[in-house]
Amino acid sequence: MTLESLWNDAGFSPNPKQREAILHTEGPLYLTAGPGSGKTSVLVWRTVNLIVFHEVSPLEIFLGTFTEKGAHQLRERLRGLLAMVTERTNKPYDISRMSIGTIHAICHSLLL
Repeated sequence: MTLESLWNDAGFSPNPKQREAILHTEGPLYLTAGPGSGKTSVLVWRTVNLIVFHEVSPLEIFLGTFTEKGAHQLRERLRGLLAMVTERTNKPYDISRMSIGTIHAICHSLLL
């Protein structure tokens, strides 16, 4: 299984800039783009790449956005794609304690 085969199975075809961001694995990535440009997809696929193919623990990933809607989409899409991987590999992925949410909510949880 490869990242590209997952893209095919999920019907995702990244453009060159999206592909570059998804394959970025060294250090943090700050993503800015306009509405409808695919930011959420890039964040989700980059996270799948890090967790599945680079064995980064979900606990080491901070996945923040500015809106509740965006945070919900990140969480649900990530769960769906990791479930797809689990079906193929029988390896479960637990993101229940991963920092996913609005930047405000994540920072608030860190302070408690």
